[in-house]
Amino acid sequence: MRHKIGEISITDVSITSGRLELSMAELAAAESTLQLTEADYRKYTGLSAKKLANVMPATKLRPKTLEEAVAIAIANNPALRNAQAGSEEARYSKYAAIGALSPTISAVGSLNEDRKPVQNVESRESAGGYLKVNVPIFDGGLTHSKIRQAKSIEQQREFEALNVQQIITSGVQGTWHQSKQSEIRMQALMRQVVATEKAFEGIKAEYRVGERSIYDILLSQKDVIDSKIALAESKKDRAVTSYALLAVIGQLNSKSLALNVEQYDATVHSKASEGQWLGFETPVSKPEKRNSVIEYTSSVPKKEKPLQLNLNPKNNPY
Repeated sequence: MRHKIGEISITDVSITSGRLELSMAELAAAESTLQLTEADYRKYTGLSAKKLANVMPATKLRPKTLEEAVAIAIANNPALRNAQAGSEEARYSKYAAIGALSPTISAVGSLNEDRKPVQNVESRESAGGYLKVNVPIFDGGLTHSKIRQAKSIEQQREFEALNVQQIITSGVQGTWHQSKQSEIRMQALMRQVVATEKAFEGIKAEYRVGERSIYDILLSQKDVIDSKIALAESKKDRAVTSYALLAVIGQLNSKSLALNVEQYDATVHSKASEGQWLGFETPVSKPEKRNSVIEYTSSVPKKEKPLQLNLNPKNNPY
């Protein structure tokens, strides 16, 4: 309408149309991402995403310093424990290989009793015994070769454990800095939202006196929306990085999070099966039965009517 009366040019109309189509494309991409996220939620929980609350970051459970986080990770990370156990197993295997060079002593004894009467003798008893000493002298180098192999394996396991420790340390440092940066970014984006909202109010006031166009209002409104979207993403990143830090230090569990669930006890199965010679029963609990058909409720908002702006200066709210 404004183009027909000569207030704006065809270039302004084309620019606005292009931005509108871009917004429609971004909306379609956002709806697709939302549907994929809902599908992942159902895959991991077996439930539909309904009435979800904002995820609170686990910043209160985070260690106070980076050095403390690294120390906790080295003490609790299961991958490092496994690597250290492998190194210890290789060390004992080396001792066993070295023990093959040591002499061995074995004692053999026997006691016999014959109760058949022979020549007026009712029974005969006999006893014997001897010691056997085995001293390895030469075996073609087989034992020494096994010892060298065991030592090489021990060094390999030690390097593997050291490598795992370095990977864990690097992971803790990277996740720690990501968590800190996400908080700084969130604070900056909160200030950006306040600034863009103030700018939007100022542009609306300038439009009332004829210093701004409706196109300027739309651009300012888009800045406000983009800043709020970026703030929501930064809050999500802050929560994700906080829980990622707990995962890398080995404290992402129901006990550390104080969840209202039954705590898993790894010794239940071993204690129940201890000394059991027969039977197939195990103390493993059965999974909860769920309906095979999951109710699907999409949280994609319904398409609303396009924004209608009153271009009449007398009735324009801006």
